[in-house]
Amino acid sequence: MSLPLSTRILGGATTLLAVFYLVMLVYGDHNHGGGAAHQHHHHHHHEHVEYETILGAEPHQITFIEAIYLEGGWMLRLEDNMVILYEGAFGCYGTLPGQEPEQMAVRTDERLYSQWRTFFTNMKPDAHIDSDAIAESYGLDNPISCMRIGVLRDEGEEVVAIQFGELTVQGLNQYIAVNTSDDILLIPRYFWQQVRLQMP
Repeated sequence: MSLPLSTRILGGATTLLAVFYLVMLVYGDHNHGGGAAHQHHHHHHHEHVEYETILGAEPHQITFIEAIYLEGGWMLRLEDNMVILYEGAFGCYGTLPGQEPEQMAVRTDERLYSQWRTFFTNMKPDAHIDSDAIAESYGLDNPISCMRIGVLRDEGEEVVAIQFGELTVQGLNQYIAVNTSDDILLIPRYFWQQVRLQMP
């Protein structure tokens, strides 16, 4: 006995919906995690790649953390459980020549210092853009903020410089450059957001 036409149509539609949902589920899982702008998807090689942490260090190796908010004219320095806030004219490598920043606040905050050492040693990229695939500056020609982090290596202290550029179109990730590398990385946006919360 054949089923009514309406029942067969409904059954076929249900099957198509199930297949469509399965395809979207697989596709979504395949592209999850990067948060990279779709307009640059051919540059962001992040499928099934497990990246190393950016600093390649343990929390106890961090000797200081400097966060510079260029647009606002603030610099936050954490060192030896001290948190110091400065106001002035800054570049990505500290105070601009001929400028003397004003110390606005200083406090002992062992908890924040410990949290940030752990937080930033766990920082790893979601995606990587090779220098030969870079089609624009992603805001890194005029970064909104920068960080300098002292890392104690076997051969001595290394200062890792990080520049923060634009957010991706979806707003989930942020473009960064590390040291003098021409490559660009994408990290979750919350790293700089956590820093910004500590500034005026």
